[in-house]
Amino acid sequence: MLVSRLHQFFEDLKSIAEPCDMKLLTSMQEDFAILNASSETEQVNNAAPELEQVQANETLNESANTIPAHLNEGQINCLLGYFNKRWQEVIDKELNYTFDPRGANLPWVELAKELSIELNIPYLKILIPVLIDHVEPDMLTRLSNDLDPRTIFIGDDDKSWHRVLGLFNTIHKDAHSLYSYDTYNKLRPRPMTLKELLRLRSRQGELSFNVKDQTYQSVWDYLIREAAPEWKKKGKILHALKPLLLAVLETYLLLDADNAETPLRFNEAYGQLSLQLKLASIEDANHFYGLKFTAENKEKYLLDILLDIFEQKLDFCWIVAMSQWLCEDGSLIVKNIALDSVYRTRKLGPYFDNAALKNSLNQLQSSCSAELLPTLNQLILEAGEGLPDALPSEEIVQKLRDLYAERFKAVVDKEHDYLRLQNGINQPWIALAQNLAGAALIEPNYYRFLIPGLSPENDLELISGDPVTNYPLSHYILSENGRYLIYLSNCVNQHKARRTFLNCSTEPPLPLTPKETQRLNFAASEYLNYFNKEVRKAPNPPLLRSTVDAVRELVKGSVYNNGLLANTIDDYKTQGQNAAKAYATFRDFFKQLPKDEQQNLNSQRITLERDEFTFQEIFEQIWGKDNGDWEKQNLCMASGGRFFAKLVSDHSFKYFNDELEQSDSMDMLYLRNNSWKRAYKDSLPEDECLRRIRIILVSLMTYTFHKYGPDIRRELWDCKNNLTTTGAEIFDKLKHLINYDEQEHIQFDYYMVMDIVSGAVTKATWLRYPETTAWLENIQKESLFAGSALTCFEPELLFTVLVSRLKIRNTEAEQLLDFLDQLLRTMLQKQNENKIWIRANIKFQYVLRKLRPELQSEILCQLREASEELTAKEIQSNFHSLKSQLLEEEQIKLDAELISLESEKNITRLISERIWGNDKRKGQTNESLPAYAHLFTKMIAVFLPSPAKPELKRSRSMDCLRNDSVSWRNADSLSEDECLRRLRIILVSLMTHKFRTYGRVIHIKLWDCSNQVTGTGDDLLGKLHHFIEGNKPEHVKRDYSMIMETVIDPALAKSLWVRYSETTTWLESIQTGRLFSPSTVTCFEPELLFNVLMPRLQTKEAEPDLLLNFLDQILKTMLQKENENKIWIRINIKFQNFLHQLKPDVQNEILRQLRTANKQQNLKEVRSTFNVLSNEFLKMRSEIQIVKTKAASPRFFSDASLHGNLVSNCDESVSPASLKDQVMTLGESKIEDKKTFSFQYAAFLTKPIPDRRSALAVNQTTMVYS
Repeated sequence: MLVSRLHQFFEDLKSIAEPCDMKLLTSMQEDFAILNASSETEQVNNAAPELEQVQANETLNESANTIPAHLNEGQINCLLGYFNKRWQEVIDKELNYTFDPRGANLPWVELAKELSIELNIPYLKILIPVLIDHVEPDMLTRLSNDLDPRTIFIGDDDKSWHRVLGLFNTIHKDAHSLYSYDTYNKLRPRPMTLKELLRLRSRQGELSFNVKDQTYQSVWDYLIREAAPEWKKKGKILHALKPLLLAVLETYLLLDADNAETPLRFNEAYGQLSLQLKLASIEDANHFYGLKFTAENKEKYLLDILLDIFEQKLDFCWIVAMSQWLCEDGSLIVKNIALDSVYRTRKLGPYFDNAALKNSLNQLQSSCSAELLPTLNQLILEAGEGLPDALPSEEIVQKLRDLYAERFKAVVDKEHDYLRLQNGINQPWIALAQNLAGAALIEPNYYRFLIPGLSPENDLELISGDPVTNYPLSHYILSENGRYLIYLSNCVNQHKARRTFLNCSTEPPLPLTPKETQRLNFAASEYLNYFNKEVRKAPNPPLLRSTVDAVRELVKGSVYNNGLLANTIDDYKTQGQNAAKAYATFRDFFKQLPKDEQQNLNSQRITLERDEFTFQEIFEQIWGKDNGDWEKQNLCMASGGRFFAKLVSDHSFKYFNDELEQSDSMDMLYLRNNSWKRAYKDSLPEDECLRRIRIILVSLMTYTFHKYGPDIRRELWDCKNNLTTTGAEIFDKLKHLINYDEQEHIQFDYYMVMDIVSGAVTKATWLRYPETTAWLENIQKESLFAGSALTCFEPELLFTVLVSRLKIRNTEAEQLLDFLDQLLRTMLQKQNENKIWIRANIKFQYVLRKLRPELQSEILCQLREASEELTAKEIQSNFHSLKSQLLEEEQIKLDAELISLESEKNITRLISERIWGNDKRKGQTNESLPAYAHLFTKMIAVFLPSPAKPELKRSRSMDCLRNDSVSWRNADSLSEDECLRRLRIILVSLMTHKFRTYGRVIHIKLWDCSNQVTGTGDDLLGKLHHFIEGNKPEHVKRDYSMIMETVIDPALAKSLWVRYSETTTWLESIQTGRLFSPSTVTCFEPELLFNVLMPRLQTKEAEPDLLLNFLDQILKTMLQKENENKIWIRINIKFQNFLHQLKPDVQNEILRQLRTANKQQNLKEVRSTFNVLSNEFLKMRSEIQIVKTKAASPRFFSDASLHGNLVSNCDESVSPASLKDQVMTLGESKIEDKKTFSFQYAAFLTKPIPDRRSALAVNQTTMVYS
């Protein structure tokens, strides 16, 4: 570039005299001072007289020869530096080149264009040196010299650039959606930031264009007129943006040119809002931008308001409009005196007084429970007694806090939990808490007011540091301890980053507990959907035991402690080669696996600390695609090997080797404590694993061990034994099963024990006695569990086999009688089934040792044969058949002292006289022994539920026998009306459900209805016989609790494979309440059935014959001399039968109508409508009044009087006497009679159905329902 061009540039800057440029000009002239001499030479040449010209030339010749005509490289770089300095001065100001290249910018633009030719770079890269010369993401173009600076805008990072035309095309083509791309990630669009939008709006000059015959002044004009109105149709308002907007308004109102801190605070608040908008979804960000505000009869989008705020030119009226919008949440109060008028009018913030509190409390009444309503009413009274304009007192606020605490106890983890429901019934409660926080009457974190258990130290969200109230309650779940809220967005982000869904609201992050996972089901749908789709995947497919063992060998051969410490192999010759050999061996093993096993292994998800990978991902990162080229560095074998060790630990606790077991870096204790305890694909069934573990424990407590050294004593209930070190280890590993009946991982537990035994057998020691070795080998070879070594059996089998040996009174019978006494006492205890099973068999081992060897063999042979020949079903059936046969036998009274294990009394002695008679001589026989032997079972029937889960009932066994429990109530029971409804529904379901059963068929009958049921159903009907016949509503709570505790729960606790799945589903529907749910219920009030079904006679889709017959059954049933329960139940039984005859779509339609009506109408409204329909129905037959006869049920008729002569409105005349007789005859008729009201229905259909809303206005003197 010529020096003269630079001087011209200087002159242009001087002529414009832009303050910003004048500073730069002074600095440039100093840096280019040597070039000023050439300028002086020219001036002298023009001014010197002719006579002095030669002298002047000679004087300056030397100087001119030293001044170049062109700028050198260093000078050009210096000039480019000034371009950079100017860009830093004008960015996001009026002199930004992309806003307007004219005026003061023109000399710079022209000079840049000339330099670009010389330097062969785009001139925009000279004007904006920080600009990245890349492919623009919107139109896939590069920078060129023919681009006007206004045709681009700079990205949010201040380096990337975007074509304005590309943005317009995006808006125009993609349904007016506003978004952009980051250059480095073209595939992920994001919302446009406030900085980018400000740069787009700031463009000046002639920018108008036409689209579809419409003229727009600029792209911004098009954006506001065409795109902005569409933004609000998608997305939602992000709750977290409101507090950030509040902070922007507060700092904006405090801006002070004389205070350097206020601009910093404003910029920080504005930056936080812009950042959150950038991180939001495109739809949510655009929705926020598209919010429209009105002030002084003008409208403006929030986008323009936010940009005006940044430019500090926003009118105050728009701040008022935004503060009014924000204070819809009473906690979002702008703390500035300039906005006092806003909050004074709305009585919010510092103006939330007693009058406002009273009004808010009144709004709580409709959603307050009956238990808390007196407290609420007292608070309303106290708020009204205070000065209306005064702030609520601390005493009232404290009482209100107590009220909220009681309410949360009632709603937590239920339908009205604040974390589940934020609108509807909970809205006024949340709004009051917000108002109190906004008035500074409670803590700013009003979530602590709603959920009292939250601790103050958790007021800030752990990751972001934001107040927890910045995010809505639906984005949280309550931690299991109730002390803090778990922000689910962090859980999702953790899973996206590391594939582990962890609770990040605690340090260190932890997996969600089962209770927290259950609470997640009621969080915002976006989190639940993500969890169900991405996290709650199908469980890992099971692996073969041999596959897990192969992975263990891979870890043992390839992982070394020094590799875990330093991620390197110190001794490549040995360790490196061993590792390569281990991987090669494993690959050969893998290739031999079946295809499905290969897929199962590759898809295994391995979770270690905060990371999750599949087996295939880790293996390929280690082995790589270089086919085992160990010179190429892939994932560290030690790091990957730790994941493989975690996979092994998830299936087995088998010992690796001394180096890895003792390595702090491997930390096998951590891996095993966090094991998933998965079962092998080829594991034994759960029932068999449980049986074998029980046998091992019995053997542990009865085998006589000999050992050197101090004794190791273990106790199980009242049994003790000295064990070896291995035996003690097995016992300790199974404590959870013995004490707490934890059977969830029973297969894992069994193979863990087998691994301990195998390890002990392999580890030969001269200190071990041969008997101990033989015992271990019996377990290892599995001979202890079957064949001639089997000495443990089901208690029911022991009882049924041994009791038959009492026929002859002898020494053997006396010993067996003592054992049967122990067996019976054991089964009567309040202990879990494992303890009972184990103790019963321990006592059996003791009695065996007392018998002669041949007698032992005889009994064991008999038990083994029975065990092999009888299935579990048959054993249970034999045992329970004794119970059912003896129900009519004489009761044997057993008190708590008698059944105690410490009691000196012998239960069996009480019936020994009946077995052997009064003759005490040995050898006495009794041929009727089987009948008397059932007395044992009778005692069990009285005290024991199903053998599967006896602890469910034993705890209340004595209570269930007492007859003086009339006033017993369950504190957690439902209301009496709800219990009554549920009992009726259970009985209807019992009489209509299609039960299938093995064995003996049980028929039951209720009125004229019958059904075939299971034993549980028969038991249920028997326990509710008084309810059906007696109609005593004062005991419905007790009856409902009794049915759930003594019938339903024990029945489900029995895992009987002989039970059909449909029966289990039916029982579960009662236990879970699904049978009674308003959305699934199929039983309704008879009046509601009549009201809903009667109008269907007028529809074309009606089934007239079926419907007429059913309506006839309703009226006939209601006329019978029976109690309310029977009438209700029979009508609903007939309704179920009626439904089953209809097409499925008609069934669904009828049930939908009934459920909707059931939700919308209370019982009073239903009965009122029924009165009108019944009245009109009978009046259509004749204008008479019906006397309540003795035959009529009070459910159908109320007291009325018979008047004089009657006039029929039917075609044929009907005398009053005949009609009265007909009605009375019907009232006295039996259910089986074929007479119907069909002729009356037909007459009724000629009249329109009256409007339910006018029901109360109708004269009901003709027939009033009681």
